[in-house]
Amino acid sequence: MSRGLKQWLQRVAVGTQYPPFTWLYRLLYSLAISLCTRRIKRIRAVRAIYLRRGLAESRPLYGLSDIDLLVIVEGELDGRAAARVRHAYERLRRVIPMLPGPAELGVYNWEYFRSLYDSTPFYRARFDQGRLGWKRLYGEDIFRALPPLHDGARQTVWQELRPAWNYLALELIPESAPGSHGVPRPNYARRYVAYKAIAEAARSCLVALGENASLPRDRAVMHAASAFPEIATELKEVQQMR
Repeated sequence: MSRGLKQWLQRVAVGTQYPPFTWLYRLLYSLAISLCTRRIKRIRAVRAIYLRRGLAESRPLYGLSDIDLLVIVEGELDGRAAARVRHAYERLRRVIPMLPGPAELGVYNWEYFRSLYDSTPFYRARFDQGRLGWKRLYGEDIFRALPPLHDGARQTVWQELRPAWNYLALELIPESAPGSHGVPRPNYARRYVAYKAIAEAARSCLVALGENASLPRDRAVMHAASAFPEIATELKEVQQMR
C-alpha cells in the first residue's frame, strides 16, 4: 500500500473515532488479527502467537494503533521456520495496512526468549508487563518458562522509557533534520506519538510507586494527574491529544 493512501485512510479513521464507525473499525481489526493468526499458525514450527503492546493493553486509536505480533518458533532464528514466518508476514502486510514494518514483528524461539529475560533488564520489564497485558492468539503459554512475577520488575521499569522517548524523537524530527528524508510525519500522527510517550512515562512512574504494571495508558495519565496535582493541567491537555 502506498504511503499516500495509507495516510489518507489514517486521517479518515482518526477523524471518525465514534459510533458507528468505531464498531466498523473494531470489526476490521478483529478480522485482520484473525487472518494473521490463521495464516501464521499454519506454519508447522510455530508454537505461539501473541498480540502485544497498545492494541492488547488499552483502548486503541483505530487507524494509528498497529497490530503488533510476537511469534515463537521452533529451531534457529535464522532457520527455515523463522524465514517462513517473516515471508508470510510480508505478504499479509500487502493487504492489511494496520501491520507495522517487519522490524516490529517479534520472532523468537524458546531459548532466545528466555535468554533475553534473564540477561536484559529492559526485556525483563517488558515481558513481565506482557504477561499481564498481552493477548494469546494461538498456541502455548510463552510465559511458562519464565520465573514467577515479582516486585523486582519495578526497579527496572524506567527501562520502558527508552524506546518511548527514542520513538518520540524520530517521529517529531523536523523536516530539515538529517535522517528525515524530507518526509515528516503528519500532525495527527505526531500528536498521537507524543501522547503515547508521555503516557508511557506516566505509567512507568506510577508502576515504580506501586501501581499495577498492567495499568493502561489512558488510566495512567488520569492517575498521574491525581498523584501529581502540580502538573495536573498539563496532563489533562496530554489526555486531549489522544
